[in-house]
Amino acid sequence: GPELDIHQSDIMAVKLA
Repeated sequence: GPELDIHQSDIMAVKLA
């Protein structure tokens, strides 16, 4: 669901940072 997409975005942001 949308929640998973939001979580994935947050995780990717952390990996990039």
